[in-house]
Amino acid sequence: APRPSPDGRWLPYQERVVTRMRLRAREIATNQSTIVSSTLPGPYFREFPPDWQFQSVAWSPSGSDLYFVDQPAESEYILRRFRLNAAQAESFPITRTRGSMSMTDIFPIAEGRAVSFLTRSANSCTLHRLDVNAGADDVKPPFPCSLFTQLRGWTRGDGAAVIVRPVKLNDDTTNSVEVMLIPANGPAPRVYSVDRVYISSTRLDSERALLYLTRTEEGVHNMYALSLDTGKLISVTKNRTPDVTFTGVEPIGSGLVVGARHERKSDIWLLEPGPASANAPARAVPR
Repeated sequence: APRPSPDGRWLPYQERVVTRMRLRAREIATNQSTIVSSTLPGPYFREFPPDWQFQSVAWSPSGSDLYFVDQPAESEYILRRFRLNAAQAESFPITRTRGSMSMTDIFPIAEGRAVSFLTRSANSCTLHRLDVNAGADDVKPPFPCSLFTQLRGWTRGDGAAVIVRPVKLNDDTTNSVEVMLIPANGPAPRVYSVDRVYISSTRLDSERALLYLTRTEEGVHNMYALSLDTGKLISVTKNRTPDVTFTGVEPIGSGLVVGARHERKSDIWLLEPGPASANAPARAVPR
């Protein structure tokens, strides 16, 4: 689960050591690496698409700070920050959870002045917004959730948290989902419903408030974009081949990088936005 720094200088990644996971950060120019943590929680990923389920490592926008979830004991989680060239990572004691409560999905917001994350128990999740300078934790009301509920980021900086919550598992391993928008301040959350979604495939384009997701219709997979401003679901790809699946999408600038997998070969696609609207999702043929 590599997470390149915003300036491309550092590459943190997870490695397994016997039964434990550790976090290592490698400086690409010198090939020198530092062990940031030896007590990282074990990874969890869905079988399809082959992707990590939760985001437990994230950079600040400046690329100077690396935040991660650590697990110093069996039933204990804590948020930590590693500053480049520091001797060791520092902890935020106010975030420590114990017992059945775990911590996932880290997203620095407010230009790095705050960090958001989820804490979860068996049947409920809570959204946190930690001011890393003041040490104050703004805790939102808990909401019902399951293991596969994910915080996917924030719209336009830190306007609203985007949470994808499965409500029904279908026979084809897709989910009927609710997309929740929890504002940092102000009105109650908005909720949109989408059927037959591969929940691990969802990716957020925060600047254009679009949530990309892969859906199945009659055994054929296609990518869609959900407008978080209007709730409209927009078709992005026009795949008609049952053997093709989409294994990941990353918004970059005005376009997208999309992984498309055929049962006998793999391709990487670059999708560029069409000329119709600046707010329209990217849609194009493979490059």
